[in-house]
Amino acid sequence: MADDVVFFQCAAGEGAGVWCSPALPSVGDRHDVELDVDEDAGRFTADQGRAVRLEQDHVVLGGVLCTTEAGLVSLEVSGSHVLLNPVGPRRVPSRVPVSLTVPVRSVRVFPTGF
Repeated sequence: MADDVVFFQCAAGEGAGVWCSPALPSVGDRHDVELDVDEDAGRFTADQGRAVRLEQDHVVLGGVLCTTEAGLVSLEVSGSHVLLNPVGPRRVPSRVPVSLTVPVRSVRVFPTGF
């Protein structure tokens, strides 16, 4: 994996993504982060459980699709929302259980500073 890819563990499981901050974390550091996922780089499948897991060079996010009135799309995984970045306008069903599998480099990890 590239130097900017970090592996993480959370209550929902473990995964990896591109660290989006100038200062790279050290092994064992704890950070509150937000995940941002390029859903167009992945594929949706029927619900396979609500969790985060790493499968070789892909991250699998299992949860429930959510949309807001403003058109924002997220995947609720174990009570936390992962923002999805759909390309172009698209109608997304809400409250549908799905799993999204994306390449590790399509997951961006942003430290929140909390």
